[in-house]
Amino acid sequence: MAIETIFLALVAAAMYAGTQFIKKVPGDKPEEFDWNKFFATVILGGLIGVAAALKGIVPDQTGVELQLGLFAGATVIIENAIKTIVRLVRKYQAA
Repeated sequence: MAIETIFLALVAAAMYAGTQFIKKVPGDKPEEFDWNKFFATVILGGLIGVAAALKGIVPDQTGVELQLGLFAGATVIIENAIKTIVRLVRKYQAA
């Protein structure tokens, strides 16, 4: 069951990472696909899946869609928090 939880978190993170490159509207310059960013997000999702598995969270048939959304949401929040911290550290190191 832990493998299923980790796999579901990886899928959710990959879906989120993929949508980051297709969200531009026609006429905008599309962002170039960056495999490093993609895999960093997927790895973060995997870590979230490991944490969920260690806490005993397992997917069930009635809640797979909900868990996909929860894992994707957790990936977004944690990724943005990490990016914010990195940017603040760089800003204050440069000052």
